[in-house]
Amino acid sequence: MTYIILFITILAIVGSALWSPGSIILLDYVLTPHAAINWSEPVIFPILNSLSGLLGTEIVSKWFFIMILIVGAYLWVLMARWVGDRFGYIRYRSILGVFGGIFMLINPYIYERMMVQPTIALGTFLLGYVIYFLFFAHRIVVAGVFAGLAFIVMPHASYMIVLIFALYVIFSVRSWRSVGYVVLAGLIVLVMNANWILAPYFGYTNSVASISSFSSANLDAFRTQSIDPLDIFSTNILLYGFWGERYGNHYVNVGFLSSLWYIAGFFLLLVVAIGYMQLWKYSRKLSLSLLIVGFVSLILGIGIASPMTVPLMNWGYEYLPLFSGYREPQKWIWLLMLVEGIGLIVGLGYFLQKSGKDRILRVSIIVILSLLLLTWSPGPLLGYHGQLRTTVYPVSFADLRSEILPSFSGRILALPWHSYIGCSWIWRPTVSNPIMGLLAPLPVVSSDNIEVSDILYSNSQTPQTWDIEQFLKNWDISLLQNHRFTHIFLMRGCASSTDMETLLRTIEQSGSLILQRSENDYMLYQIPSSSYPR
Repeated sequence: MTYIILFITILAIVGSALWSPGSIILLDYVLTPHAAINWSEPVIFPILNSLSGLLGTEIVSKWFFIMILIVGAYLWVLMARWVGDRFGYIRYRSILGVFGGIFMLINPYIYERMMVQPTIALGTFLLGYVIYFLFFAHRIVVAGVFAGLAFIVMPHASYMIVLIFALYVIFSVRSWRSVGYVVLAGLIVLVMNANWILAPYFGYTNSVASISSFSSANLDAFRTQSIDPLDIFSTNILLYGFWGERYGNHYVNVGFLSSLWYIAGFFLLLVVAIGYMQLWKYSRKLSLSLLIVGFVSLILGIGIASPMTVPLMNWGYEYLPLFSGYREPQKWIWLLMLVEGIGLIVGLGYFLQKSGKDRILRVSIIVILSLLLLTWSPGPLLGYHGQLRTTVYPVSFADLRSEILPSFSGRILALPWHSYIGCSWIWRPTVSNPIMGLLAPLPVVSSDNIEVSDILYSNSQTPQTWDIEQFLKNWDISLLQNHRFTHIFLMRGCASSTDMETLLRTIEQSGSLILQRSENDYMLYQIPSSSYPR
């Protein structure tokens, strides 16, 4: 029955997106049918790209999304079994599994991540398995495998994995044999991720190599937020605080929150606190380990949003290797979410046990907790408050690719020059620009700049990007000569495409561009070789 209820909950969360035509595409969750396979990146990405090409983006985008939710829900089935066995709540294990799973599926942190970066949510759940197999099941090697998977899915997990294993060593390791298992677990993590960790040493540029270009603009753009009437700490203790809340409904809609959401959250925290009181009685080492994890994640998750945490964050960005990769520090809150979830199911088990044989009281506890959860985080059910939808990629893009691919030679500059872009055929305000994956393996160059509100900066350190950005300022086509672009592909109906189309037509009239093909969704220009100075 536990599995049935949780699966029905997952289907209610996904809503009509499951059977609607098209693919699920979100801010950083954009699967395309022809994306290049790059094995110097964490393997989750080439695997997803390969599956998308084999099975189609519609199937893969939907069922990978659902699989992430299943992984999260099952974690709390395992947790509920452990809690039931250790605390004598055996008769309530199904109820604990259901509510633990629902907490994981609908809490604000997971809601926001599933609507922006589902792979981050998956990494969060995998870290939960690391905590479970370390602190609860004491299976160190298995924990290492899940840590390796979490690192594959989410490179940000590096410092979290170190924190979790360090606390386990401090509070739970009492023999050299266990130390050896911890070392083995660390080696497993490194071996599972060797392809992309070592890629820069062999001349391959990947996401790790780009971290060095992150600047203070990143920290300001992705600053952790507070929601009125709470301060920054209270907001994030209640698992809100995603940077997108700074821009209203741009990514995640918090406008549906009632005036009682934080009151409901406060009562849920009381259940969590009571749970940790019981956990403290069972094992002070275990409860202290988890509380330290939660406290550290809260402090680091606040980032530069509080004067109290700025010195610590500046020190980390200055001296800790790859720490600058946490340009959005609120990702740290995932550990706080896991810690609170554990306390919630222990606390719920305590209340259910105290109800004894009083069925009315037991049902009342279940109803009250359900209402508290829905008031605190009402968004995920029914397709994430109507935000989860599907998109059908333009057929004209596929037709063009099939037609010119066999005989094409040259390089294509894709416009508009935005790494995150909104188009008429995409229902969301912005998504990661999909054009390279729609036209691959055609050599298409797309933007790597970041735009958040009025903040614009480039993550690229390459002369090619610098020249393209200069070209977009003064439209001097000679700036493209050193990079041998032969074509310009303009996506119509996308951000700033109307202005760019006007300017491209102006360049065309000067003889520096030749309009090769014009469709409703795009325009393809050829740059004649005579345009380049000799």
